[in-house]
Order: sequence, then C-alpha cells, then structure tokens
Amino acid sequence: MDFFDFSPWPAVVIPSFVLALIIRIDAKLLGPYFSFSELVSGFGFNFLIFQRSTRAALIRRLLYPILIGFICSILGVYGASLAAVGALAAVLLIWPVVFHGLPVGVSRRALAVPLLYVSLFVSYGGLTLLGGYIAEVMRRAGEGDIWVYVQESFVNWALTALVILFFTTFGRGAQARLDRRRGHDDV
Repeated sequence: MDFFDFSPWPAVVIPSFVLALIIRIDAKLLGPYFSFSELVSGFGFNFLIFQRSTRAALIRRLLYPILIGFICSILGVYGASLAAVGALAAVLLIWPVVFHGLPVGVSRRALAVPLLYVSLFVSYGGLTLLGGYIAEVMRRAGEGDIWVYVQESFVNWALTALVILFFTTFGRGAQARLDRRRGHDDV
C-alpha cells in the first residue's frame, strides 16, 4: 500500500473525533487542565511542568495519538490517512480559538502562535504515524499477526518491567536516604 493511498473519509474522521474527545475528557476529568500554549514563554501563564500531575497529563495526551494510530493501523488505516487522523484531531482541539480568540495577553502578531499550532498539527500527525509504525513492526515480527508477537514477547516485557520497577524503587529509596542525610547535616 502506498503512503498517499487515502482510506475512506469515515476511517479518518471518526478516529479524529474519538482522539479529540479522549483528550478533552482527560483534561476535564483526570486533569490538570492546561493548554499547550502554556509551553510557550510569554503567553502569560506559568506552565508547571515540574509538577508530577502536569507531567503525567502531558505524557498521557501525547500517548493518546500513538494509541489511536496503533488501533487504526490494526483496523487497516495506513500512511497519510493516519497522519490525517492526528492532524484533524489537533484541528478539533484548537478550533475554539476562532470563536473565543487567543489566550489573554497573546498578541495576534506573535510568531509563536502559528508555530505552536503548526507544531501541534505536525506532532499529532507524526504521533499517529508512530503508532501505525509500531503496529507494523509488531505485525512483521509476528509474521503477519500482532498477537503472535505479543504472546512471544510477553515474558520479556514482564521481566523488563520488573527490572525497571526494582531499579526505580531502589533509586528513589537511595535519593530519600540522601535527602534525609542532607537534612540532618544541615541542622
């Protein structure tokens, strides 16, 4: 299949709406709610990337397009259609700016605004393509069946997760001990 062979429009539009809806629901229910415009300095907001909850929200909102791209690829959407799914979802997420205007304190002439929106289109399109690529790699590794690959790799994934969990826990414990020791030395 060629990269520029487009899938039927419902195969692009429906996943785009689902992706945009998932991201909006995540923002409202799981939170914290933030705008990607907060990533650009000078927009008048204090983006709290150092807060664990904000970092987790940002990571989740960047993983959703990968997941949607993975699922769409399994269902037979490939190439430019996958990129269109992500780009259309980005359009759906930022279209209210047409009616509500730019965030407070942002000039219409600011170069950062169009760059931010273009980067959101490109990144969401690229992330859905990445999800499709991951599905394709798994399909090829499983000799045409993704689930064969998952079954063959499950033990390796579980062992890797346990090793990561062990070393992460060990590192956090060591950091806590060092912090306590520094606290006692300062007194």
